Amino acid sequence: MNYSVIIVDDEPWTREVIKQVVNWEALGLRLAGEASDGVAGFQLFQEINPDILITDMRMPGMDGVALMRTLIRQKANLKIIIISGYNDYGYLREAVKYKAMDYLLKPIDPDELNSLLLKCIQELNEKNIQDRKSYEPDSILEVDWYENYLTQKTFLNGCLMELNMQAAKDILAQIGEMVLRKEGPDIPAGMIMKIYYDLIWMIEQFVVKEGYSMALFMSNMPGKLVFHNNILFSDVMDYLSTLIETVILSLEEHVRNRNRINLDKIQGYVDSHYMENIHLEAVAAHFFVSKEYLSKMFKSYIGVNFSEYITSKRMEKAKEMIAGHGMQIKNVAELLGYVDIAHFYKTFKKYFGMTPGEIRK
Repeated sequence: MNYSVIIVDDEPWTREVIKQVVNWEALGLRLAGEASDGVAGFQLFQEINPDILITDMRMPGMDGVALMRTLIRQKANLKIIIISGYNDYGYLREAVKYKAMDYLLKPIDPDELNSLLLKCIQELNEKNIQDRKSYEPDSILEVDWYENYLTQKTFLNGCLMELNMQAAKDILAQIGEMVLRKEGPDIPAGMIMKIYYDLIWMIEQFVVKEGYSMALFMSNMPGKLVFHNNILFSDVMDYLSTLIETVILSLEEHVRNRNRINLDKIQGYVDSHYMENIHLEAVAAHFFVSKEYLSKMFKSYIGVNFSEYITSKRMEKAKEMIAGHGMQIKNVAELLGYVDIAHFYKTFKKYFGMTPGEIRK
C-alpha cells in the first residue's frame, strides 16, 4: 500500500531537503503536497487526507502545536514527524502529548528521517492488518460451506505459488459457484466484502513473500472496485480474477527479465536520484536483480564501480553549487546527503585535490 505524505514548513530550503533525502520509492511513499505555514497545511490536509505529516514547529499563523492539535482530532491515526531548528522542551512536551513519532532537530539526518518514516509505515500496516482481520470469514461467517471454502482457498494459494494462472482462476470460479449455490443470488453486501478482503489479504501475503509490493500490481489494474449496498458478487469475483491474472503475468515478466537489465535505463535512474540516499541494494531491488549481478554489470558498462560513480556525480554537483552558485558549503553537503560535513570535506578534497574553499577562490 502506498501512503501519502505532506510537508509543512515555512522554510523552502528545508522542504527541498526533505524532498531530496527521503527514499520515496524504496519506502513506497508518495509526496502528496507541501505548505509554507500551519493554515495552508490545515487546508492541504482537508484536501488530501494524508497518512503522514512532516511539520515544523515554529511557523507564522498557525504553529506546529496548533496544527497537530487540530489534525489529531480529525484523524487519530495520523502519523506525525516534527522537524525543528530549536531544542525546545515545551515543543518536545507537546510532541509527546500528541503522540508524534519523534522530534528531529535541524539539520536533518537523512538516515534518521527515513528510519522514522519506515516506523510510520510499519505502524500503519499493523493498523491495516487489524482492520482487515475484522473482515476475515473465520472470525465472522458461520456458514455450513466454510470448511469447503477454506479448502478451496488453500488450493488457490498453491496455484499462486506455482504461478499457474489458469488453475488459480478456475479455483476462484469454483469458489464463486459454491457460494452462489449455497447462498443464492441475493448475497448480502457484508458477506461479499468479507470474502473479498479475505482473498485480497491472501493474495497480498503471497505477493509480499515473493518480495514485491501489492501497489506495484494494483497500479496496473484497469479499474477500481468500489463497494456499495447493491454491489454484485459476480463483479467482485471478476475483479479478483483480473487481479490474479495481473499479479501472475507481472511476476512471470519480472522472473524473465531478472537477468536482463537495461543499463542505459539504470544509469538514467541513478543520474536522477544520486542526490538522494541512494545505494546499490535499493537500485538492485528497484530493477529486480541481485546487487552482486548489478555491481558486476554496472562496472563493466560504466567503467567504474557503483559507489565511485555516485561520488563523482555528487562531487561535480557540489563543485557547481559552490563555485558556480555561491551556495554555503554546509548546505551543499546536506543537500547531497552528507550528514557528516567533515566526511564531505574529505571526499571533496580527495576527488578534486583541493578543499571546497580553495575551489571557490
